[in-house]
Amino acid sequence: MTVRVRGTVLDERGYGVPWVSITNGETVVRANARGRYEIEAEPGSHSFITLSVPDTHRATGPFYRRVPETDAEIDFELRSAPKRQYEEFTLAQITDTHVRTEPYYRPQGAWLGSETGPRLTGDLRQLERESTPDLVLATGDLTDIGTMAELELFRDSIAPIATPIRPVYGGHDGHVELEAQGGNRDMYEYVEGASCIQNYQQVLGPVYYSFDWGGRHFVAFSKEDSYFTQADIARKDRWLIEDLSAQPEGRETVLYMHTPPAVEFLDQLGRYNVKLVLFGHTHCSKAFHYNGMAVGGPTPLCFGGYDGNSRGYRLVRFTKDGFEFDLVQQTTEAHRNVKPTRVFLGGQGGALDLLWSTALPGPTHRAAPVGHGEKLIYSVTDDNLRGNAGVYAIDSKSGRRDWHVPTDTSIKNTVAFNEEGIAVATSVAGRVHGIDAHSGQLAWSRDLPRYPGRWIYTAPVIAENTVYTGGKAGYGAYDVDTGEERWYTTLTPPVGSGDPVGDGWGSFPSPIVVGGLLITHLSGRGIVALDRADGEIAWETPLGITHYFSSPVMADGLIVSGVEFGQLAALDPETGEVVWQGDVLDAQYPTHVLVEDDRMYVTTNQGRIRCIGLTPREAFWSVQAGDDLLDMNPFRRGVRSMWAAPVRYRDLLAVGGIDGRLYMVDADTGNVASRTEFPAPINAAPVVVDGRLVVATWDGRLWAFGDVGSG
Repeated sequence: MTVRVRGTVLDERGYGVPWVSITNGETVVRANARGRYEIEAEPGSHSFITLSVPDTHRATGPFYRRVPETDAEIDFELRSAPKRQYEEFTLAQITDTHVRTEPYYRPQGAWLGSETGPRLTGDLRQLERESTPDLVLATGDLTDIGTMAELELFRDSIAPIATPIRPVYGGHDGHVELEAQGGNRDMYEYVEGASCIQNYQQVLGPVYYSFDWGGRHFVAFSKEDSYFTQADIARKDRWLIEDLSAQPEGRETVLYMHTPPAVEFLDQLGRYNVKLVLFGHTHCSKAFHYNGMAVGGPTPLCFGGYDGNSRGYRLVRFTKDGFEFDLVQQTTEAHRNVKPTRVFLGGQGGALDLLWSTALPGPTHRAAPVGHGEKLIYSVTDDNLRGNAGVYAIDSKSGRRDWHVPTDTSIKNTVAFNEEGIAVATSVAGRVHGIDAHSGQLAWSRDLPRYPGRWIYTAPVIAENTVYTGGKAGYGAYDVDTGEERWYTTLTPPVGSGDPVGDGWGSFPSPIVVGGLLITHLSGRGIVALDRADGEIAWETPLGITHYFSSPVMADGLIVSGVEFGQLAALDPETGEVVWQGDVLDAQYPTHVLVEDDRMYVTTNQGRIRCIGLTPREAFWSVQAGDDLLDMNPFRRGVRSMWAAPVRYRDLLAVGGIDGRLYMVDADTGNVASRTEFPAPINAAPVVVDGRLVVATWDGRLWAFGDVGSG
């Protein structure tokens, strides 16, 4: 049955507001010069009559109404809002708040419950104080499982916030409805009954809509297609094209959504003057340019990201000339205003003095530097798209920058070297760069399949003039000198709209070469060995591993890896057979494993470095770090963490903490020789070059310590 809806868009004086767009969620019409509109809708198929609020006004009531059962008159009331027309304004993007009402323990070590609502309110109030945005976009997974109680808690938690908040639907917001129909969120199975958006619509309104602000058009859209029926997918996709097509020539559009956009979707958007696409879902920070569009997503507001990035939000500052990004790390900790000048070695070891300090233009994230002659080679992250991403060479004696090779976007992990001085770095978006480390010139570049949709947090590895690089979706082998592809193996196909490439997000565990095999760590799947000659799978061992575990290492002829929460295991490299497996961590998972002789030195997500014997597997000692300066632990906040690998320095281990301290620990006894405070977290392993100990902190600063005569 079709109903006819008529009405007027009115201002505060009772006059009609002309030319405003109105939609039934499928077709778009415009009000006439007197503000009158008319549109048809089908109850049961169309849910709302929705107004696209112009930037000249603001809505005084809801900008949407339920589709009536019979023909009806529906008016919309607006009030003049001159400030909304200003081209200079600031937008804050938050994502994946996962508000929950019933207590639930996540295996990462995090409890979620009713405290998530008041905590969200507090975080938003802090955001307002820090950044004074004009508008907040919330890009989905607002709740944990999408019950009515959770959605109401989210609604009530944002109600005290003065800044307008415009949410969009994410799959978690329809989880209970999907389960009720027998669907599986992890498998992205399509539903056949009703779209899993009924609870969301009842509490928060339309799952897609548009509005104008500051001379730009904003579109809230959902590509969580596995939560929609095929008929509803067709309706929302038709609405998107009609809405974008209705924009006047020259008006730029910002589209925000929950899941990361597939390349095919970006190609579609590129035909409609879309200049900015914001997304969430991955709990990781990423930003890149594609065909004239800036595309980016931040880590969650309320807890650390899967990629070890701090919780926070993205600011977008608009001007008449464009916009710029700022990724903001939110913390309740006071800034530590310290400048370390000495690292004590304990006992008769004396101390190392600060030789030099210099600043990189961005964080090195978890990328350990690589020494190359007198140079230190650093990978730099730039999720603000300021042109700072790339590979930097720093003189290890003076701290002077030798060269910088820009890359398409952030490099999230360590570069690899061959003996001739070719460095290879892979960007998070999937572009592989071959660099002449002597001259600092780009020798070649090559895109992995599905670029720029890849999520490459792994480090490449080089063996016999071949570089191996990739992620969960697949690995490739390339000639180090030319970049020519030798083979590429697809390992995980795309999984619905939630994972359009198959990489499964920011997975730092990097591959290692063992004889003729490439040993890879595939999140949610296990350890997979590829034949280095042709990329064929030699063996696969299913294990309960996930994104944020440590890279596999070789120990006593076996592959050692985190395998289940709380466990380490050792595998036979020839067959993949599990030789031993046990609960030896006293933590949820390892973040790095260093093996020396018959001992393993393991850093953990719970902020410990733990010494464990290989045979027998007993704990000798452990050292606990202090409170994190930034909330970088996946799904957690207010905890203690270590992400940096331990490094041997003489008889000590040098290991950094997210508490911003460098721990010098006696490798035999676990006695702490010193705890040196730095102004920011230490995420990446230090490096030792010619007796100098160089530490990188999260703020992009490098600190070199040594004997004064060695500088």
